Amino acid sequence: MGTAPRFLLVGAMRAETAPLIAALSRPRPQGLRLVEGRLGGARVAVLTCGVGFVKARQRTAATLARWPAQVVLNLGTCGALVPELSVGDVVHGDRIMLASDNQGGPADTRLSPLGQPRGTVVTVADPVFDPARRAALAKMGGVVCEMEAAGVLLACTDAGVPLRVIKVVSDLAGGGTGDPRPRPGPLDVARFKAQALRLVQQGLAPLLPGLLPDLLRTVG
Repeated sequence: MGTAPRFLLVGAMRAETAPLIAALSRPRPQGLRLVEGRLGGARVAVLTCGVGFVKARQRTAATLARWPAQVVLNLGTCGALVPELSVGDVVHGDRIMLASDNQGGPADTRLSPLGQPRGTVVTVADPVFDPARRAALAKMGGVVCEMEAAGVLLACTDAGVPLRVIKVVSDLAGGGTGDPRPRPGPLDVARFKAQALRLVQQGLAPLLPGLLPDLLRTVG
């Protein structure tokens, strides 16, 4: 019998990783931010890396050093930059770009996406609320924006581990009337986290049983 494949799933907030952990059988904490379990015949660890490029890079790198994975999957929420996308849509990243306000990582890296729709994920330093900034990021070629993928990518590149990125749209990055406010209060933050949990629970977690075998095929 061969060794079980090992997958590391990385999300920023506990609202994004809780549904992933719930999908595991026999989950066991491996510290404050890492939970290991089984999914099908695979060993799967879920890392809550925290928000932002730096935390994503550092904590993914530290985790890969002590929990080697064959493939890393960055999952979570994002803001849509193009009118073709709506809240709840799932996007498969085929390219990771770093916005000009975010320093210290890969500027432009292409990935092999697992499905459709696919497009460029732009990693930004701060949440996007301004329609003008949204338009500028879209002009760069981005279809969605978020704050961690480039950090996870750099850690994976350093470790020689392949990465795939899948995000679910949580807002329109300043392009919708129901988007978060530029200076969100505690209630706004609570609402956003509740929505993020629901979107990951409904849009991403159910994909995992089929995604993991596909991941092995695309990187094998």
